[in-house]
Amino acid sequence: MNRTSLAASPTLSDQTIRFRECMMSRLNKALLQVSPSYPILEHLPLKSDHSSCDKRVSQMERDNAASNIRLLNIFYGYTSSTFALALHILDRLLATMQDIESRHLSALATTCFYMAAKVTEEEQAVPNLSHLIRISQCSATPNDILAMERNIIYCLRGPFFVAPTPYLFLFYFNEILVSSTNAHLLPEDLYPCLCAKVEVLMCNAKFNSFHPYRVALTLLEIELRERDLLLLFDGIISDLYQFFQTDAESLEQCESAAKQVLENYKTSRIKRPKNNLNWAVSKRTLSKLRPSARLMHDLETIAEDDSIPQDVMFRTPLNSEGESEPRTPEPEHD
Repeated sequence: MNRTSLAASPTLSDQTIRFRECMMSRLNKALLQVSPSYPILEHLPLKSDHSSCDKRVSQMERDNAASNIRLLNIFYGYTSSTFALALHILDRLLATMQDIESRHLSALATTCFYMAAKVTEEEQAVPNLSHLIRISQCSATPNDILAMERNIIYCLRGPFFVAPTPYLFLFYFNEILVSSTNAHLLPEDLYPCLCAKVEVLMCNAKFNSFHPYRVALTLLEIELRERDLLLLFDGIISDLYQFFQTDAESLEQCESAAKQVLENYKTSRIKRPKNNLNWAVSKRTLSKLRPSARLMHDLETIAEDDSIPQDVMFRTPLNSEGESEPRTPEPEHD
């Protein structure tokens, strides 16, 4: 099947067609990079069994660690690339080393986040390791984190880069939508909303078993349907199906899982990360963090006397019964 059919539309301008062809080339490249580098976590048990001797990390514990990484990423205001890289390092490690114990997972997730921040963020934006440990509450020391970092580098033996994730495919899909004739009908919050929702799905281990393009395409179709925009962009969705040589039936399992996770995310039973996080820390930790040192107190300029109304400056005081007291006249000077 011809995978360049998405770019060949007679109603598009030559510039748009060339842009679509560029997007198709990048999508093809991303598809080739996924298979050898995308970690699969099917070997992890669904839940931890504390009654047995099996102390391996479960999928539920991995999901909790992924959510903590996302919380840290929001707390520090980092980009989605930092979150994706940190999660990718963690998943690669869990897929490579199957004997990691649950008690080390919190410190391991913190280490992965620290490593990702050093790769994707500016040097001055990398968190102080001592502060990061206090915020993450991982019960580790800076030396423990640095030792784990060395072990991760040794075990994974390779450059740390983000394999094509649903983020990347969503970006390409959004670029294709923006180049369409109905681009002016797209809401401004569509792409940010898709990125926020794909973060939620990436924090669930079951979506590692789906190809990243399936997750992105499923999420895009769900969002367009909820916003009553699917008919306007149905042609692009159909072309994407043809490009990936898939159909709606093959995405049903992924769509069902995505709807379930997103629906649970909307309920009050699931704590959703917010930009304003409330961390429970001790007074000792708070004194070491010294958050007040970052505050800037900009006080308004005090008005001069001539700008204060006369009735305020010479207002008659009230006595204890609420009656005005007569003002004693000042002596006149010759």
